[in-house]
Amino acid sequence: MKPRILLTFLLLTSLGLVANAQLPGRIFVSVQTQALAIPFTTLGPVHPGGEIGLELWTSESARLPKTVRVSAGGFYSNTLLSGFTLRGVYGIGVPITDDIVVDLEPGLGYLHSYFPAPIYAREADGTFAPKTQLGRPHLTVDAGLGMEFFHSRNFSPYINYRVSLQTPFISVLPVLPHTFLAVGVRARI
Repeated sequence: MKPRILLTFLLLTSLGLVANAQLPGRIFVSVQTQALAIPFTTLGPVHPGGEIGLELWTSESARLPKTVRVSAGGFYSNTLLSGFTLRGVYGIGVPITDDIVVDLEPGLGYLHSYFPAPIYAREADGTFAPKTQLGRPHLTVDAGLGMEFFHSRNFSPYINYRVSLQTPFISVLPVLPHTFLAVGVRARI
């Protein structure tokens, strides 16, 4: 139930920000790789994914520019789970030079995960039959660190490293940490 509440909150917040904004700031697109952040495991180093999003609000402060971003994305893994994500991020930029900004990006999100193999359920007669897989909803808490390179007013490449904590996972491991490395571009619309 809590992921539904979070999803509703993100949707209403996004709609409210879009309604108040005259024009959204920039769109962004990235390719990313996902990995499980569990030490001493071989659950796969690279799982391809992508993300597309929109900056809903941007402060024009030269000292610490701030942004509110929403995005949708996903990743594929053939070992543990694949998923679709909806995220909201409050970005705080720290200018290093006139052309380079380091972004601190805390955020919340929704992950809908799917297992890569068929799922079976035990029938009343003791046999196992394939079960329809609808996936599972999860809340995610994100912390990201990125760098954006401003070469022009309309177009800027960026790189971002993010740690995402997925909950609930299973009873013996209530939180599953993920890491994401993304490379993308932001463009003014």
